[in-house]
Amino acid sequence: MKVIGENPRSRNPVLNALGDILVEAFQTTAEIPEKRGILFARTREFVDALVTWIKETEELKFLKPLRLIGSGRYDGEKCISL
Repeated sequence: MKVIGENPRSRNPVLNALGDILVEAFQTTAEIPEKRGILFARTREFVDALVTWIKETEELKFLKPLRLIGSGRYDGEKCISL
């Protein structure tokens, strides 16, 4: 699996595009030293996958992603509810 993951041809082009967008959007400047953002996803599993992908992608590690679940309970985690 590691060999497959290191092969550029096996990477997801949508994730590559998302990574490029995130790097460009969240690079800090002297005028704006800190930026924050939210990524929305349809499922909790996809949120987990995105967080893991960001943490494991060298160019994106500076983002320090966190999970935020909208409503309900998920494996004992507290969630936001209205």
